Amino acid sequence: MIPMRMMILALAGMVTATQAWALEPALGAGAELEVRLDGDFDTDGAMDIAYVARGEESRTLHVTLATGGSVLLNLDPYPLGSATLNFTKGVLLVEDLTGGTSALATMRRYRFDKAGGQMRLIGLDATYYSRTQAHDGFVMSWNLYTGRLTTMVLRLNKKGGDEAYNRIDQKIIRRPSGKVWLPDTPDPEELMNEVGGR
Repeated sequence: MIPMRMMILALAGMVTATQAWALEPALGAGAELEVRLDGDFDTDGAMDIAYVARGEESRTLHVTLATGGSVLLNLDPYPLGSATLNFTKGVLLVEDLTGGTSALATMRRYRFDKAGGQMRLIGLDATYYSRTQAHDGFVMSWNLYTGRLTTMVLRLNKKGGDEAYNRIDQKIIRRPSGKVWLPDTPDPEELMNEVGGR
């Protein structure tokens, strides 16, 4: 016969495991699920979720850990399609395309920081370009671990198609930062303006 105390502990463990595998997005009134990804972001053995919720004039990236706690980041409310979420080698990749004929493609990279207990921004890449090849563009890539920020101008040429831009004027600057948590991720357009790209 199993002692009552051991049975209660076993049942409590089963409930915790069940809850960890049954996380659901918290969608506000009128919001829809744009994309969802399940993964063990904090490497504790329980499934966490990341998702993008889209409202009429809002979009938010949410990361909810099975251990509790949810953080969010406001995204551009006007995407060109759906965001893409991937989790590989311990890194959550958030790819997004927004704008209109002038578009902004972004890739945000996050890794769980055990000391801080939350998702930390480790990289931010952005490309501003004309989908109709009407103007020059700009590329920016920031590695927050090293503080290295690389920029390049995309100079429009006459070739068209996938080869419509020449990458010129590469610059590498140091932009060190402390730890940047997911909710504090800088706006890529504003960052591009700061480094002279827009």
